[in-house]
Amino acid sequence: QYRYPQAEWISTEALHISKPQLTHQWKQVDDSTWQQELVGAIRSDPVHKAGKAKVLVFAKDTAAANDVSAVLEGEGIKHVVYHKNRPAAEREAALEAMHQGPGIMVCTDAAARGIDIQDITHVIQADFAPNAIDFIHRIGRTGRVDKAGRVTSLYRDHNKALVDVLQSYIAEGKPLEAAFSRARSFSKKLKRHGGQFIPRGLQSGAVRTQA
Repeated sequence: QYRYPQAEWISTEALHISKPQLTHQWKQVDDSTWQQELVGAIRSDPVHKAGKAKVLVFAKDTAAANDVSAVLEGEGIKHVVYHKNRPAAEREAALEAMHQGPGIMVCTDAAARGIDIQDITHVIQADFAPNAIDFIHRIGRTGRVDKAGRVTSLYRDHNKALVDVLQSYIAEGKPLEAAFSRARSFSKKLKRHGGQFIPRGLQSGAVRTQA
């Protein structure tokens, strides 16, 4: 604000609200079901069946992205991979392939920010986002310009507290900013308040209850 004293912050009621044109699917998984649900999320997608899908599959880190890639390769599902440990030429080729037409890209959160791929039809969280900020950036890749989008979130037991809050806020059309945690993961935020979710701006013990 010191550098641009005349600048004004402008926001709308829709800021940080999941877009209404998004269809959300939530799948709780464990080691025995994760691969089946991942592959099923792709193969059951009607847009993928029609050969018109543009899919981003998010993994938590580069090693996890490679694991996802290995699963898809083993299932004969064509895809490209984008993360920092891939050669620059390979990353560029992956982006070009996604720009040119339908396809599947396995990626880390590097693709959630700063990379613009038009007409993404489906976002799959092979690993659930660690916080609401990353969740918003990931799902923001699809459903643009009022086009329909699909989000499939695979989550594990340790993600459930965050998932429950996000599901509730999305169902009620609430801004997701109350679940934001820039400095720590959501699980740490819960631990700090004794397992109780405290929206930003409220103190522990002062949470409003709803009838």
